[in-house]
Amino acid sequence: MSLPKELQHRPSVHQLCMGAFLQEIVPVGEHTTALPLVPLGCDTEAVYTARYAREVVGASVDEPAIASLRKQGADAHPVIAIVVRNRIDAAPEDLERAAIPLLDRARAILSWATGEVAEPFALVTAPTKDAYFRLTLEPSRRRQRLGFGNTGTDFRGQLHRLMTYAEEDERFAFALSVYRDALREQNPEFRAARHFSCLEALAYRIKDDDGTGQKSRQRVRKLLGLENGAMSRTSDGTNQYEYDRVEIAGRIRDKLFHGAPFRPTEHLNESAAKAYGHLLKHPHQLRDMLQADCELEFTRWANGASRGQPTS
Repeated sequence: MSLPKELQHRPSVHQLCMGAFLQEIVPVGEHTTALPLVPLGCDTEAVYTARYAREVVGASVDEPAIASLRKQGADAHPVIAIVVRNRIDAAPEDLERAAIPLLDRARAILSWATGEVAEPFALVTAPTKDAYFRLTLEPSRRRQRLGFGNTGTDFRGQLHRLMTYAEEDERFAFALSVYRDALREQNPEFRAARHFSCLEALAYRIKDDDGTGQKSRQRVRKLLGLENGAMSRTSDGTNQYEYDRVEIAGRIRDKLFHGAPFRPTEHLNESAAKAYGHLLKHPHQLRDMLQADCELEFTRWANGASRGQPTS
C-alpha cells in the first residue's frame, strides 16, 4: 500500500500527536494536513496494571487477564500526524522553527474538530535529503518539595485544606483548573496569560475601597502583596533589564482575551520593553513568568494567609 502523497512530500515536518481521534485525512491549511494513524493502544499500561494488581493487592493475574487488558485498550491513545509541507528546503532546525506556529494552530483547530486534545509526542523532520526524528514529551520537573511546610504532616495538611477549598469554593476550584490548563499550554504567551487568569480568579474578592473593583493587574498585585510592582530581572548577557511581570502578563492576557492593544514601546518603560523583547526570544522564561506566583498563592491559601480569602 502506497503512502498518502502528504506523507511523501519533502521538505516537511511531521508532528505526531496522541489523544484525538480523526476519521479521515483532512487539510487544515494551505500547507498543513492532518492524517489519522494506528492508535498506540495500551500495551504498556496493561502490563503495568496487571503487575500493580498482582504485587500491590494480591490479584491473580495470568496471560489471558493481560490479553484482556490489552484488548480493552486497543483503540486507546489515537494518533494523528500533522504534516507541514515546507516550501523551501533548509536545515532541520530551521524547517521545524518555520513549522511550529502552523503546528500549534493546527492542534488547536483539531481540538475543536475532534472534541479532544491532541498532545504532541514526537517530531519527524524530512529535508530534501536524510531524515531526523526525536521525542518532544515534556520532561517531568521532578520537584523535590523540601523545606519548612513542604514535608510531612505540614504538607499533607496543605493538600487536605486545598481539597476542602476546592469542594467549598467553585471559584477556587476554577482557579485550580485554569492553573492545570496553563501547565499543558505549549505557546509561551498563552501560558503566561492563563497563569495571569489563574491569579485573577484567586483575586475575585479584592475590591477598591469604594467597592467598585480595580483593574485586574492591580488586583493581582494586591493579591500577591506587590502593590508597588512585581519586579523581575532578565539579562541578555550584556545588559540587565527590569520589568513588572504582572504588567506584562496582564497586558498579554488583555490582548488575547479582550483584543486590547499591546504596544511594548508605548505601554512599557524602556527597560521593560527590552525585557519583553528578550523574553520573546527565550520562551521558557516567558511561559513560566507567573508560575511561581501561582504556586506561592495556592500555598498561601493552604496556610490561610492569602489576601484573596474571606476575612471572617
